[in-house]
Amino acid sequence: MSDKSHPTIQEIYNKVHMIDSTIGQATVYRNVNKLVSSGKAKKLSTNSEVDHYDGDISNHYHFICTSCNKIVDIFNFDVDIPIKDIQKSHNISIDNFDMVLYGKCSECNKSY
Repeated sequence: MSDKSHPTIQEIYNKVHMIDSTIGQATVYRNVNKLVSSGKAKKLSTNSEVDHYDGDISNHYHFICTSCNKIVDIFNFDVDIPIKDIQKSHNISIDNFDMVLYGKCSECNKSY
């Protein structure tokens, strides 16, 4: 939950396995899925074939680089304002949302 790198399930398993080698892959997969389904973690689908996970469930955006697949948390903006506007203008109630921005990160932009 404290890992800010947006790890894949395999990376999570590798870290858990280094701490306790008796914990199996199926146990890690099952528990990560429980965290996601209970709203305690988020699953991020990227352009790659592998999902990533975020233990920070606070309202924030994600930026995914389309060149290197780096994932960056974006906290600098008030994400609640557009959500409130959407709820009001459409007369709906939003419990959760995912905002993903795609483009090139600063490192990949340097190569152009």
